[in-house]
Amino acid sequence: MPPIVKYLKALSDNFQLSANRWRGTDCCQGSVSSSRVKGGTINSALYSEQSCFEADRDALVRELKVIESSLEEGATEMTMVAAENVFERQVSKILDAEARALIRMVRGLKDLRIAVARARLPKSRK
Repeated sequence: MPPIVKYLKALSDNFQLSANRWRGTDCCQGSVSSSRVKGGTINSALYSEQSCFEADRDALVRELKVIESSLEEGATEMTMVAAENVFERQVSKILDAEARALIRMVRGLKDLRIAVARARLPKSRK
C-alpha cells in the first residue's frame, strides 16, 4: 500500500474515532426535556442535535485541513525533487505532473472544507 494511502486511511480512522468519541458524550445523547434560556424555552433534543452537528462539522473541517496540508506538503516535496532532476528526465516529468494533480486535489478539498464550514443544520429534518 502506498504511503499516502496508509496516511489517508490513518486520518480516516482518526476522524472516525473522534466522531465516535463525540457521539459517546452528552452532546449527542439528546434528552427530550425543556430548558429555560434567556426567558424562552428550548427543546433540549434540538439543542443537542445542533451541538452534535456543530461538533461533527468542526471535526470534519479540522480533518480536511490536515489532509490539505499534508497533500500540499507532499506536492511541494515532489516538485522540488522533480526540479532537482534527481531521477532521469521521464521520472522527473511524472513527479511534476503528479505534484500538479495533488495541488488540484488540494484546491478541491479546500472548496469542500469551506462548504462544510458554511453548512448549517436544516430547519426541518424528516
